[in-house]
Amino acid sequence: MIDKAWRAVTPLTIHSCFKKSGFPSPNLVDVNNTLPEFNAEPSLWEALPEQDLTFDDYMLVDMDIAVWGALSDAEIVALDHNNTKGDEDESKELTPITLSEA
Repeated sequence: MIDKAWRAVTPLTIHSCFKKSGFPSPNLVDVNNTLPEFNAEPSLWEALPEQDLTFDDYMLVDMDIAVWGALSDAEIVALDHNNTKGDEDESKELTPITLSEA
């Protein structure tokens, strides 16, 4: 149903929406002369594999991907130790560069 509705949207419809929302006319292209017909190749749509996905399946597709985790005390200490080494390098005094050197 969504696919059918999206295919019904023409370049002229999109052009009119941009024009009505206040985009300046010089930035809009003439849809009659430059835009190709988007539905010229229906075989491409037919070549897409059909999938029996529900909306819930779509929303939960990446549920099993780990995006966070709990660190052990040893891992936290190791991270802090690595950051401390980096802080020592930053403590060196920097000499300003003159305009001619730059």
